[in-house]
Amino acid sequence: VFIASGDSGVAGRGANSDPSACGFDASWPASIPYITSVGATQFTNGNPADGETTCSIHNNPPALITSGGGFSTLFNRGSYADAAWKKWFVPGNEAKGQQSVEKTGRGIPDVSANGHNYQIMNQGSIETVDGTSCATPAFAGMIALINDRLLNAGKSPIGFANPTLYSLAESTPDVFNDITTGNNKCTEGICC
Repeated sequence: VFIASGDSGVAGRGANSDPSACGFDASWPASIPYITSVGATQFTNGNPADGETTCSIHNNPPALITSGGGFSTLFNRGSYADAAWKKWFVPGNEAKGQQSVEKTGRGIPDVSANGHNYQIMNQGSIETVDGTSCATPAFAGMIALINDRLLNAGKSPIGFANPTLYSLAESTPDVFNDITTGNNKCTEGICC
């Protein structure tokens, strides 16, 4: 199961109408540890040659959304993500108020895909949209193609993707493009 990480950054949708509500919480249901959470990226400076960054209204050019992410206050991290977390976590760099959550909470997203400048049809007109709801079906489609190849080769499908994805990231990190730039401390409308 693949679920979009949300379009209100780490701040949360409530911060759109009340900036004092800016938080550091992962959205639900994306923070459930038994699903694969998919975030959104966009090309840095709008140029594919410059790489990818977190999809955000803070970028140049700005996106229409800010990719969701953060650490759950409800769910612990799955053991499949322990090695990745240990490589990422640097003691003393915790966000204020998040020390206990970052050490045990489920972090999202698990993966990200382009979520910027999708063309859709809306009542007969072409529209450009952004969103983790664009990135999620694109990523799920890639996994469906992999499953199709596995099944055609007489093998089992991937199943719950996270253990496979995290194991692959540990053993063959070049398979992934680690997104290490960007600002998801914004929502669809404000930055905190």
